[in-house]
Amino acid sequence: MKKHSLAFAAVLLFSGCNMPSADGPAGGNQPSNVGKPAPPLVAETWLNGPGPSASELQGKVVVVDACAYWCGPCARAAPEVVAAYEEYSPKGVVFLGLTGEGIDSENESREFVESHGLTWPNGLSAMSTLEALQVQYLPTLLVIDANGDIVWRSEVGGDLHSAIDAALATAKNSSAGSPPNTGG
Repeated sequence: MKKHSLAFAAVLLFSGCNMPSADGPAGGNQPSNVGKPAPPLVAETWLNGPGPSASELQGKVVVVDACAYWCGPCARAAPEVVAAYEEYSPKGVVFLGLTGEGIDSENESREFVESHGLTWPNGLSAMSTLEALQVQYLPTLLVIDANGDIVWRSEVGGDLHSAIDAALATAKNSSAGSPPNTGG
């Protein structure tokens, strides 16, 4: 598993897709929001059911998978994310997918989600949330702890499984705090 996680980290670090933004192509500064509260996790519409409410996320560890249907590295990373979902979802970890792709790309996004087995809620038209999360490259994975703070990002190194394990251990050792925001 460790070897697979290291390969996954290398895929994320060295072959990610640039995340478009209103200010032009991504790049430059490294995101610095680890340890800070997560912004509201909102999208215009959701695939695989409705988006989560604040009460559904309260006290939960949340994994955010920022990806897009056209992103090759996102497709290559999907099996590792699915494996993490299968391992941690029964432990109460919530998985959410977010894409900046709009409603006009719903069919392509739905096909991507279905063909890669991404069975958790996936939000479309979530560009403002992705920008607030400081997503610069796709795929980007983030772990939000039970207090609503971002505790890990894929581009800072380490592996997803270790980050989730650490967030779960912290949740067990402290009282549940405020949930990640959902804007609703």
